[in-house]
Amino acid sequence: MEIKSRAKNGTITCAVKAYPELTEDERNYKCCDLDHKEEFKDFTVNRKKDGTLLKVKGHDRTEKAKAEIEEGYKAYRAMMNYYKSQHRRITKCR
Repeated sequence: MEIKSRAKNGTITCAVKAYPELTEDERNYKCCDLDHKEEFKDFTVNRKKDGTLLKVKGHDRTEKAKAEIEEGYKAYRAMMNYYKSQHRRITKCR
């Protein structure tokens, strides 16, 4: 666990944790990143000063997930380049 910030009363307000380090209430938090926990190395946990859970979100993706995203982005760029080459811009005539 890496502590990013603390409140004046000592409560941890922002921390980066691996999935096994998350508490039960943090695991039960409704978050789309937790549904895809195998894609993330760790998660950011935010709390209020009184300890109330604000949010849990993915922090750093795994190398496999990063490679899949990059592969999808390359396919998107190739498709857009093809689209641009097939459709020329139509300009107004004077």
